[in-house]
This record gives sequence, structure tokens and C-alpha cells, in this order.
Amino acid sequence: ASPRICPYLHVPVQSGSDRILKLMNRGYDVETYLRFIDRVLDRLPEASIAGDCIVGFPTETEADFQATCDLIRRVPFKNNFIFRYSPRPGTVAMDRLEDDVPEPVKRRRINELLAIQGEVSENVHRGYVGQTLDVFVERLSPLQSRRDGQIELRWEQPRTQLSGRTPGDLITVFEAPGGIDPGDLIGRILPIRIT
Repeated sequence: ASPRICPYLHVPVQSGSDRILKLMNRGYDVETYLRFIDRVLDRLPEASIAGDCIVGFPTETEADFQATCDLIRRVPFKNNFIFRYSPRPGTVAMDRLEDDVPEPVKRRRINELLAIQGEVSENVHRGYVGQTLDVFVERLSPLQSRRDGQIELRWEQPRTQLSGRTPGDLITVFEAPGGIDPGDLIGRILPIRIT
């Protein structure tokens, strides 16, 4: 209920396979995770959701991986941090499970999952087009930095792009309003129409 709390949740799922989640000792199954996501979106329909996934966990089969792909398609993740499994010293997996998924399989799976997440992210982002959102201005846009050093054409009005984040942690790039020093806008919240 507090306006000071952003409607953004980073909720790692790690896998869409109950068998793999159990091996990871995650303490939940896919159905529990999806019920949680449904409750979040029912109570906070404007919430942005991000996650984490690991591909190539020891013993992961193609069916386990496809279950993860299905879950990524099902949840409206704004983004997912997708990693390929690698043994970590001191973890139960390193001590008890052989890293038996070949590297080429891990690479293929990570690329496939990244492509699926790219489609999901595009659909989520497209849903904001036409809306006006509050954006916390963080900095000059990285695109702006790449423009520095270009030839200035005197008949064009100088334009400056800024970069910021919505309450749902969506990165937004926009032109600075005219007549204001762009540096004075950093740290402020501006209403920005999403195009």
C-alpha cells in the first residue's frame, strides 16, 4: 500500500522442473511458484517480475529443460538472469552431483532460453506503449555518450537523451525536455509517455 515501495519483484525460479528444484533444495515446486506469481499479479497487476534461471544443472534432461522453457513462456518476466550451471565450491551440488551436462548442451540451452525470454520481455514491454509512467532519471543515456564527438549541424536543435527507470524497474530512454539543463533532471521523477 505504500507509494514508496516499487512494484517490482525479483523472484528467482531457477528451473521449471520439480525434479531439478528438489535437487537444488529450493523448498518449493513449480505449482507453488506459479500460485505465488498469480497472487502477485492479482493484487498488484502493475507489478514487474524478474527472475533467475540455471540451465544445465546436473542430471538436467531435455524434458527438464523444456519444462523450464514452458515456465518462462507462462510468467510475464520483464527479464530473467539466465546462467549455465557451473560447480561452486562449498555447495551441496558440487559435493554430491557430477556436472554431467556437456558444455555444448548448456550453451544451446542457454541460447534457446535467452531467445524465449527475449520474446516474453518484448511482449511485456510492448504492454506499456501509450502509457505515461513516472521515470526516475538516473543519467545521460549511454546512446547520448556515443553521440559525443559527432559533427554538430547548426540547423538542428541540440538534443540530449536521458535514461531512467520506471517504478517497475524498466529502463526508459527519452529526450530531455527543452529549456532545462539535462543535468538538473538527474535524480528527479518525470512523467514520460512510452512510445
